Amino acid sequence: MSILRMKIIVLLDRLKKVTAVADELDLKQPTVSFHMKKMEEEWGIPLFEMKTGKVLLTEAGKTLHHYAQQIDHIYGEAQTRLQTLRQTGKNQFIIGCTDLAASLMLLSGGFRLSQV
Repeated sequence: MSILRMKIIVLLDRLKKVTAVADELDLKQPTVSFHMKKMEEEWGIPLFEMKTGKVLLTEAGKTLHHYAQQIDHIYGEAQTRLQTLRQTGKNQFIIGCTDLAASLMLLSGGFRLSQV
């Protein structure tokens, strides 16, 4: 599963049209359709359904969308941080914990509260 495919799922949920997603990503419509088909083959379950000219996510698609949003967000954040690093020319890279990462760690039990 590629970052592009995660982005396609996120955009399909928002835009509901393959052509709109293709325009947003500066791709051709058949390319987006190809990736949609490959995702369904890869996961072995229908992820999309067509209704009244719109593309809707199936239950499996909605489940994948949940993770795709997080991946897309974290990838975008990494791009922004690295672009800032390139622009400033500084050789330091500060690693922090994003709100999303902190929430995920808290929910998964990654943090333990301690009393001092």
